[in-house]
Amino acid sequence: MSAALEHVLAVLLAAGKKPVRSGDRITAQCPAHDDANPSFSAWLKASGWVGVKCFAGCSESVLLSALRLEARDLGPERKGTARHVALETVKGPALVHSSSPQTLAAFCEARRLDPAALASRWKVEERPHAGRPALFYPTRVGISRVKYLDGAPPKYRWAEKGGKAHWYGLPEARRNGGPVLYLVNGEPSVWACELRGVPAVCPCGEGVTLSPAMLEDLKGSGFERFAVCYDLDAAGRHGARAAVEALQAAGLSVVALELPADLGPGGDVDDLHRRVGADLRAALEALPELKEPVPQAAGERKEKIAGKQGQKVLLEDVEPWDQEVDGADLLHEIVTTFLRFVAMPEEDAVAAALWVLHAHAQEAFFVSPILAITSPEKRCGKTTLLSIIKGMSPRALPFSNCTPAVLFRAVEKFRPTVLIDEADTFLRGKQADPELRGLINSGHTRTAAFVLRTVGDSHEPVKFTTWAPKVISLIGNLPETLEDRSVVLRMRRRAAHERIERLRADRLSELSPIARKAARWAADHFDTLKEMDPLVPDEIVSDRAQDNWRPLLAIADAVDGPWLKRARRAAVSLSSTESAVESYGVLLLQDIREVFEREQTDRLSSFEIIRALTDLEERPWTEYHDGKPLTPPRLAKMLRPFEITPYTIRTEGKTAKGYHREKFKDAWGRYLGGVLQSVTPSQPKPDKDSGVFQSVTQERVLRHEKAPKPPPIKTCDAVTAQGRGGPDESAFWEV
Repeated sequence: MSAALEHVLAVLLAAGKKPVRSGDRITAQCPAHDDANPSFSAWLKASGWVGVKCFAGCSESVLLSALRLEARDLGPERKGTARHVALETVKGPALVHSSSPQTLAAFCEARRLDPAALASRWKVEERPHAGRPALFYPTRVGISRVKYLDGAPPKYRWAEKGGKAHWYGLPEARRNGGPVLYLVNGEPSVWACELRGVPAVCPCGEGVTLSPAMLEDLKGSGFERFAVCYDLDAAGRHGARAAVEALQAAGLSVVALELPADLGPGGDVDDLHRRVGADLRAALEALPELKEPVPQAAGERKEKIAGKQGQKVLLEDVEPWDQEVDGADLLHEIVTTFLRFVAMPEEDAVAAALWVLHAHAQEAFFVSPILAITSPEKRCGKTTLLSIIKGMSPRALPFSNCTPAVLFRAVEKFRPTVLIDEADTFLRGKQADPELRGLINSGHTRTAAFVLRTVGDSHEPVKFTTWAPKVISLIGNLPETLEDRSVVLRMRRRAAHERIERLRADRLSELSPIARKAARWAADHFDTLKEMDPLVPDEIVSDRAQDNWRPLLAIADAVDGPWLKRARRAAVSLSSTESAVESYGVLLLQDIREVFEREQTDRLSSFEIIRALTDLEERPWTEYHDGKPLTPPRLAKMLRPFEITPYTIRTEGKTAKGYHREKFKDAWGRYLGGVLQSVTPSQPKPDKDSGVFQSVTQERVLRHEKAPKPPPIKTCDAVTAQGRGGPDESAFWEV
């Protein structure tokens, strides 16, 4: 049995949840809620990870909290590290992970630190905070750091406003002395170095950017050289590059070091100390330079590209998981991660999870839907959701603005997952770039996903691909053509009762295992996905919407099990929230049809139509053109593409430019789909004057709720017949 599964068993025993062990599977009462039945299950997967599930509905994050674990704790134990230590708890013996040791003594034991030195030299106190066991330690005057012992993310408490970022441990490092000062990540790494006589500091405070004051502190520290030894993840490498550039610009001698890869993702100097103990100094001195090249001089910090200054774009391929991945478990893990950090409906999380797998398997599909993340206002979770998707996607390329030339050249060169934030600032309104919008549109289908440009002195026509997974985040709605090619997640601001965890932007590397699993699953099922033609729910009537959902439903069908229904439920739910109006032109046709129905006439002048349209509430016609009402010339221009033109009509003995009802019927049938709807259901009761029936309601055509109620019918152009089976559209005829 794995150490993680042993920990789960110990917690269940201590809590009196009556666990029953059968091989590598445990069944028990759920630790997260009171339950007389064995609704909880934990089992060891083929990959070495431990799965946990409550069949009564408790989420994975709730289960992990009850088990005193983090998501990463469910993975296989890393070689060379003591990840679990035996402790005595108040309820009995239990095995507790080192990331949540519950006591200062256990914390020091897990990290091979001296509790007395930690308390005396670093003034660390153990006392509860917010009902949790925690460590308090000062970082500078007026500022304390709180590190929870139950695994919750640490945080700062600023006793006074204006606290500045600084180097933690610099006075102690000066006392240790030496020619080299090590720059590390995290206070435990500083403590480990200080215990072994190695001078080390870490940036402490808000953000990771090294301020001028912090650089001046290093200049006056008395050290000759500096060695940057940051975490083994993308954020650590990025921080190392930034630190080297800043120190070189300040004229300091600096080198970046690379920790052993077998420390695992996110490994740091603290992990290295747990492995080597008293040999930490020798281990640090033996570290090689960072493999990824860093600038060697201030003048070379930014590589010159095509005669201009700029930093080279570096995207890393996702290394597939080294074992076979269960698709159902993977989707569950992705959905749980979304719901853990973002307040969103489950259907939206399911759609986003399917889209992430689509990004890894895009080459297997003919259509690549855009994932649009919209909200009516700021602070609705868009950026958080985009950040999580970034951590799970292959070769993620995030940006908040770009030119068309940059975009198609970047797609051609890097084949990235394009993540566009703040799109409302450059894709919509007067500032919108129509060329950029057309380029993004072109990447929807494989056959149309390219642009032609001339290159070189000979102006040779060259084809550039635009085929890449794309996420677009913005306030408001996308332009119609882009929204038509998208699966839209409409975010809302989190309500007071909705509880989520805060996403640490500097710890996105924790999502790396999910990205690796997704890459492995996509590779294993690539051929299957290419051949799949999933059934799309009948409720999705739009051809474009069906195209958008077909790749996502193919993934659900390949995973099988409950995901077939969950994916289709999400498809129907999200498709039903799409705008019912395809464009202003279709909206105009719909409203004009209502006007003709309400007036019960076969002809209307342009002024009569405009007056009726501007009376409709929640319609754009009063401010349609630059804040001004619709005019007869503008009305004629909008109707011209539908082959509807004004001509002279006679009404009540007067002549005016207007429109005949007959001219609209072809456009109504083609773009509005079906016969005209009345607001009320059909009434099999003749009108007093005309003796004909009122029109039967057809569900596919919507009528504006605020429109005035129709007057009694005086004349009629058509009647409907209704049999016992309900309205029969084929029974529409002229009279």
